[in-house]
Amino acid sequence: DGITENQHQQLRAGYVQRLAKAGLKKVWLSIDASDHHLSQRQSFLSKHGFPRLHRENETEAGYLYAVDGDTGRCVSYGVYEGCVPDCQALQRMKVFLGNAGIEIEGIILDAGFAVEKVMKKIEEEHWKYLILLPSDDPLFRQMVEKHKHTIRWKSRYALKEEALFGI
Repeated sequence: DGITENQHQQLRAGYVQRLAKAGLKKVWLSIDASDHHLSQRQSFLSKHGFPRLHRENETEAGYLYAVDGDTGRCVSYGVYEGCVPDCQALQRMKVFLGNAGIEIEGIILDAGFAVEKVMKKIEEEHWKYLILLPSDDPLFRQMVEKHKHTIRWKSRYALKEEALFGI
């Protein structure tokens, strides 16, 4: 049997409302995509989209998590078709959280999602952002070489030992 989509939405909204009443005011978003063998499972969410995998026969689904930056607890989530960078998903999450009085403080995104339209949305919203670069990326190596004495082992720049959900 399972629950209906309406019941699922009510469950998510109730949870977010409860967290807001308990004092949650701001969250960070984390956006990524995964193949998780979706094509083998014939999931309707599994689509060819942004060619992140560089494998023509693979498909992916996108994930968007809202995370309490203080505790690392997942506040809400969204799953969407394919892995095309999508400002609509960000807007839907903003409205959903906003209905409970929760604001988005920032967004953590994989380099593949740092496309012009997503970055424009982030700038329009005045959200902080963090773009994860692969360690073999020339820009990553250049940044580390230039700033390694500033950032290495400096607690002001270090993340907490507890990882954020979805990262």
